[in-house]
Amino acid sequence: MDVNDLHALSLLAQLQRLTDGTETAVRITLRNAAGEYIGEAPLPADAVKSLTDATEVIADYRQANPPIPYTLTGSTDGTAPELDIADLPAGGSDLRIFDETVTDLHPAGIAEIEDHFEGVDPGSYLADVFAADSPDAAQAAFEQMVTGEWDGEL
Repeated sequence: MDVNDLHALSLLAQLQRLTDGTETAVRITLRNAAGEYIGEAPLPADAVKSLTDATEVIADYRQANPPIPYTLTGSTDGTAPELDIADLPAGGSDLRIFDETVTDLHPAGIAEIEDHFEGVDPGSYLADVFAADSPDAAQAAFEQMVTGEWDGEL
């Protein structure tokens, strides 16, 4: 039994949990990629409606947000692989990460992150600055965080 068969069995088990003993509206039969029978789940009408609604939401999301193609490169034992991310579609909000521009970020997500960081009170870090092992470096880091300016030295 391969991993896809195990996923099919897991799906079947979850579908069967929706069976509540009321009248069966639909029977879903699952087969693996080779066409071999995995099992079936008799479902009541309310479960069919819920599954249809959930599937519609997932399909709409996937249609509006196609997966970003990537390949794993530079992987060796004991190290995390690097992601080689293909060009993303233009438009939307941009973000720079390690000299790479990431486009098409969700505007509401960006707004939520910005709101979070606007709520951070830099003064709350002053006690840490004064208690640091290297107060000069801590002060320089604090000033860089507050002003956004950095002279390159800590």
